[in-house]
Amino acid sequence: MDKQRVVVNIFNEQYALKTDLSEEKVQKLAEYVDSRMRRIASMQPAISAAGLRVAVLAALELADEVLNGKEAYEDLLSAVKEELS
Repeated sequence: MDKQRVVVNIFNEQYALKTDLSEEKVQKLAEYVDSRMRRIASMQPAISAAGLRVAVLAALELADEVLNGKEAYEDLLSAVKEELS
C-alpha cells in the first residue's frame, strides 16, 4: 500500500502523518491517544496546560496496557502449548 497523508488532532494539536495504515485506523489510534490524554489532564488540572507532561503520562499508561497484553498473550500461549504436549 502506498503511503498516504492523514491529518489527525490530538490534544488540540494537528498532526499530518504519512502512513501506510488506513485513514480509519490512524484516526482511531489518534482518538484513543487524545481521549487518554484528556482523561489524564482532567484528573490533574495543574498539568493540563503542559501537553508534554500529559503526553508522557499517557504514553506510560499505554505502554503498561501493551506490556500487560503481551504478558497475557505469552501466558496464554504457554498454557496452550502445555495443553497440546
